[in-house]
Amino acid sequence: MSEIVTGERLETIVFNEVSIEHLHRYAMAMELAKNKIVLDIASGEGYGSNLVAQYANKVIGVDISNDAIERARKKYKRSNLEFRHGSTSNIPAENNSCDFVISFETIEHHDEHDLMMAEIKRVLKPNGKLLISTPEKRLYSDATNHKNKFHVKELYFDEFKSLISNYFNYSSYFFQNNITGSLILPEKGYACQLKFYKGDFENINNDAFAGLYNLCLASNESIQLNYASFFDSRLIQELIYTEMNKSFAFNIARVHALYHNSWSFRVGRLATWPLRLFRKTNARVKSL
Repeated sequence: MSEIVTGERLETIVFNEVSIEHLHRYAMAMELAKNKIVLDIASGEGYGSNLVAQYANKVIGVDISNDAIERARKKYKRSNLEFRHGSTSNIPAENNSCDFVISFETIEHHDEHDLMMAEIKRVLKPNGKLLISTPEKRLYSDATNHKNKFHVKELYFDEFKSLISNYFNYSSYFFQNNITGSLILPEKGYACQLKFYKGDFENINNDAFAGLYNLCLASNESIQLNYASFFDSRLIQELIYTEMNKSFAFNIARVHALYHNSWSFRVGRLATWPLRLFRKTNARVKSL
C-alpha cells in the first residue's frame, strides 16, 4: 500500500517554491559530486539522487520509507545508482566508503542529531565532505508563528554551527531563500558584494538578505568554496502556471457540467421554453 501523501516529501509532481529550493541545492551538490561515491540521506522519491548520478561515479540513495525506496527503484534506473532502506541513525553503508554525503531537510525531522552526525562521519572517508541543509528556526518558525508537525527539532543557526563543528574541522556556511529564483550566499563576505532592495512606487529600502535555510559544506580538510549561486526558476514557474491553468480549465468545465446537469437548470429550461421558441420564431420571420 502506498504511503499517504502529506506534502512534506517533495515529489516531481510538485511545482512550487520548495521544489525550486531543493533543485538549487541539488544543483550545488552535482558540482561537488563529480567522480565521487555519494550517499544521499533521505533521498525520498529519488529525483535528487538520479540528478547527482549524472556526475558521480556512484550514488546511494537512502530513505526510511520502504515505499519511497521501492518507487525510486522503479522510476530511476542507472548502473551507478542504487536505493537502500535505512535511517539517519543506522546508515546502510560501510565504514569510510563515501566521498560525499548529502542531507537536505532531514535533521529537523528527528532529535538524534549527534547520532546522525556520528553515522555520517563513520561512512565518510577521512577527506570526505558533507553538504547538509536545515530550516533556520528563527525565520521558519519563530517569525511566522508556524509549526510544522513533521519537524521534531529545528535548529537556530548557532546551534547548527555548533553541531557541525563538533564533528568537522572546517566548514563553510551559506544562506538560502527564494526570490523568484533561489539564491545561495556564503556566510562571509556577501554583504559587500551584493545589495538587496525591496519596495514599490512609493518607497524603496535597502534590505539585507535573510536566509530561510542554512546549508553547510563540512570536511576535515580545508574547504575553498566561497561563491554565491542563483537557480533560475523560470522553467519551474512555467510548469506551475501550466498546471494552474489546467486546474482552472478543469474546474470551470466541471462547474459548467454540474450546472447543466442540475435539476434547477433543467426546470429553468423547461419554464423558459415558450419564450425561447418565440425568439427563434421571431428571428426567422425577420430574416424573411
